[in-house]
Amino acid sequence: MNDAQSRIECALLNFNDLEAINRELASIYNLIQSDIPLAIPVSLEVVETKSLQYRIFYQAGYGMSVNSILISQGEFESYLWSDCDGWCLDDDYWDVREIARHLSKIPVIVDYPKNVGELYNNFVQGLWVFSLSNVPSFGGEPPRDLEEVISWDQKNVLVGTEVSNMEIVPRETWDNICEREST
Repeated sequence: MNDAQSRIECALLNFNDLEAINRELASIYNLIQSDIPLAIPVSLEVVETKSLQYRIFYQAGYGMSVNSILISQGEFESYLWSDCDGWCLDDDYWDVREIARHLSKIPVIVDYPKNVGELYNNFVQGLWVFSLSNVPSFGGEPPRDLEEVISWDQKNVLVGTEVSNMEIVPRETWDNICEREST
């Protein structure tokens, strides 16, 4: 079980108030994102549970909370509410461990890039804010010419000045381009 999952599970077991769990989830996600400054923040929004009827669930239970928490980031979207028997997520998960497992699978946690290809995808898909600072590198020596280099890994460099002109270039090709430009 990952750290985010265990923290979320603990929060769900210890809080039964929607506002309290909203604050606790915000704290958990903020802590995770403090290590990933370029990630688009996880959004937590309190919405009226009744507005979810026929979209998320069909029949309202007598014990459903008046409000739910919309938890979203990128394409990820889930609704958490309390019911007479405890917490419910998307009318699919009622077990606290399953809810925590699902809420720990948001893109900011599972889509942390491991190479420049994945980093490129995070920028293009809008999961990360494009920036030329605070961008991780993924091993190997830095390229000898860092002009327009966003990041690198053992095999490739990610180059460009904005999302629209980013490109993944093999290191050997980048070295050849730099060599031609320096002569």
